[in-house]
Amino acid sequence: MKGLAAWKKKRERVLFILCGAAGLRISEALGLEIDKHVSEDCQTLFVRQKARGSKIENRLKTHYSERAVDLHPSIAALLKEYIGDRKSSLLFCTRDGKPLPQSNIVRHHLHKALKQLQHRNAQGGQPHLPQIQKHIPAEPHRLSGGSHQVLDGACSRGHVGPI
Repeated sequence: MKGLAAWKKKRERVLFILCGAAGLRISEALGLEIDKHVSEDCQTLFVRQKARGSKIENRLKTHYSERAVDLHPSIAALLKEYIGDRKSSLLFCTRDGKPLPQSNIVRHHLHKALKQLQHRNAQGGQPHLPQIQKHIPAEPHRLSGGSHQVLDGACSRGHVGPI
């Protein structure tokens, strides 16, 4: 996470830090509105919607995803500085106020940052790029002993393995 927290572009750097510190999916962070989902002191986020493509959806992945997230004071201070004088609008948006497309963030910033950091997978092989699109097998894999288990990392929140 340290490397992503030093990313050169401020908007994406704050996005990466916020997602890592608050456990947000990228789509959830891109759906945050300053006046509706960020407390006055910036210490609590209310996750109630997500961005998909360039649109806001008033739903989340599951009904359990709706939540209030308390932030560490240092993250709240960073968020307050990033918001500045803005009182409304999306927290992360384009110049014309539309939601940032998640695919652009992933392709143009997250993947580039991980390549620059030479992030390696758990086996020490090629640089690992996060699986943003999650794949859950239709049938759980059967292990010896007859128990069922889903592949490790299939239900990750935006990444597989440590960042």
